[in-house]
Amino acid sequence: MIMNSGTLLTKNTTRIPVYYSPEMAPSFTSSSPSAAKPAQVVDAWLNLHLPIKIIEPELISHIQIKLVHCADYVDNILNCLINNGFGNKLPEVALSLLYTNGAMLSAARGALHNKSGVFSLVLCLASPWVRRHRNIQRSWRFMAKLG
Repeated sequence: MIMNSGTLLTKNTTRIPVYYSPEMAPSFTSSSPSAAKPAQVVDAWLNLHLPIKIIEPELISHIQIKLVHCADYVDNILNCLINNGFGNKLPEVALSLLYTNGAMLSAARGALHNKSGVFSLVLCLASPWVRRHRNIQRSWRFMAKLG
C-alpha cells in the first residue's frame, strides 16, 4: 500500500491509462519548453505515485497523417526537408510527431474499447504539429476516418 496525498493506493486501485512514450519528448535545444513537457509531466506523476498505467502508444502512419494534412507538407516535415513547429529539421522531432499523434489516437481507441477514461498527454500538451496546424474540422474528420 502507498499513501499518496492522503489517498490509499492498493494493488486493486484502478489505474488511469496514460498513453506515453519517451519518444514523444525529443531532447534538443529550443526556446520553447513544449518538447520537454510530456516527459516532465509523466515524471512528476510517477514521483507522486499517482494511480496511472503507462501504455506505449501505437505510432500513427504517414498515410493517416495525410488524411488531415497536405500530403506534400507531411512528406516534407517527416523527411526533415522543411522546418517543423519547433523551427528545426531534426529527425527525432519528426519521429515524435508519429508518437504524439499516435498517443492521441491510441487513447481514443482505448477509451472506446474499454468504455473508460484514458489520458493522452497530447490532449493537454499540444504537439508542435497541432500548434502549427489548428484546423479543428479536419482533425475531427481525421478521427472519424480512423475510428
